[in-house]
Amino acid sequence: MSDDDKEYLRKHNIHRLLDTLARDIISSRPDNPQQYVVEWLKQKEEQEESGGGGGGGAVEDRKKNGIQVTIPDTPLQIGPRQLAELLLKSGGATLVVDVRERQAGGSVKGSEWMPLQDFLKDVPSRASAWAHRSFIVFVSAESPDQDQIAATAYLPVTNEAGNDTEVYTLIGGLRQWMAEYGSDEALTEGYDSDLWKRDAANEDHLQNASGERN
Repeated sequence: MSDDDKEYLRKHNIHRLLDTLARDIISSRPDNPQQYVVEWLKQKEEQEESGGGGGGGAVEDRKKNGIQVTIPDTPLQIGPRQLAELLLKSGGATLVVDVRERQAGGSVKGSEWMPLQDFLKDVPSRASAWAHRSFIVFVSAESPDQDQIAATAYLPVTNEAGNDTEVYTLIGGLRQWMAEYGSDEALTEGYDSDLWKRDAANEDHLQNASGERN
């Protein structure tokens, strides 16, 4: 996959869209998956045109052409620069939740590490413990990845609890964060530049190998 391809997918949130759609199909198990996808996309477009979605509303459940279509609200997204500003200005109002299996290579300063599988075991208790937070930002090495799963699971629970919390995922994940703020000790701790460089080199190698096979 070329850099242009990756940028296109990132710009239009294709991974997040397909991930949410796949989970909805599995949850709903429609008799006609193809028609469900068509109706799902139509309803998603209507929701976005009307200003719905993005971290605050409830799950939308509609029936159209005899097919039940469930469109969950989705987390907001925040870029590294915006997150850096939040962390520096909002104090304890912002919590970054790192859902990687290991905190290799460093982490956002002050973030709470909770591997995804541990987090998913008891989301309601997290919503209760973090009720006083204004902003919750889920992060993983890439995005969308574990961060999207965690944020999507957390959003309806915190909304149902009546918490006034905005839920985000970090655009570009920690890879992008480290590229921009890894060496900034006010924002990052435990930064290992060599690890991220090796990680990037390995990814390029795998992409080049895949391109050669194709």
